[in-house]
Amino acid sequence: MNILSNKIKWLQNWELKKEYNVEIGFDNHTMLRGYTTEKVFLSIEQLPDIDFFIEIHKLKPKFYADNVIIYGEIVCYIGDKKYRVIYHYDTNCYMIKDDTDTIIKKIER
Repeated sequence: MNILSNKIKWLQNWELKKEYNVEIGFDNHTMLRGYTTEKVFLSIEQLPDIDFFIEIHKLKPKFYADNVIIYGEIVCYIGDKKYRVIYHYDTNCYMIKDDTDTIIKKIER
């Protein structure tokens, strides 16, 4: 997943109306949004994993250097079915949810 995390383009504050599929939440209630064109995968096993979110933590823009990330999410697809891959940094909880918000996979450390 390191390759995928390096392909994220972060949106600027004024680009609020642009489409995004990556979202990072900080402890001060601010959000950082971005997108990656690699969002279609062949199986659940290929969806971004915990290491992806650890890499995102390292790649946040300098403007956000003092902000603590508490939440990360990426929207992905397997075929035409939508999945949300979520990681809660504060509780070390990783989840994959389908388009009906059903938890498909959950890992708590």
